[in-house]
Amino acid sequence: MSCELGRRILAGISSRTNSEDLNELVRITRRLGYEVTPIRLKRSLHLKSACTEIDDETLFVNSDWVETDSLTGFRLVSTPTDEPDSANLLRIGSLFACRRDFPKPSTSLNE
Repeated sequence: MSCELGRRILAGISSRTNSEDLNELVRITRRLGYEVTPIRLKRSLHLKSACTEIDDETLFVNSDWVETDSLTGFRLVSTPTDEPDSANLLRIGSLFACRRDFPKPSTSLNE
């Protein structure tokens, strides 16, 4: 799974997506002007379960499930530790769909 942020694509690398898959994504999207950044997943099969784009500069992440070293240049907002699944959001324009059982505020990792 991947996140698209402007002309940048964050591609999750897990047991389901390997370097061959990543190379094919790079090959296809490079000619369209996209930059692909691989993001290693630690305890998640899908990037979108551990990291959601809030806007082109801000990501909502579960840092226990995704390696944040590759996310330099982004403002990182962390999921509450007792709501690890809360990064699994659906962004629709400027609105977000999320489960109602994740009411806690998040914190910024960059501050």
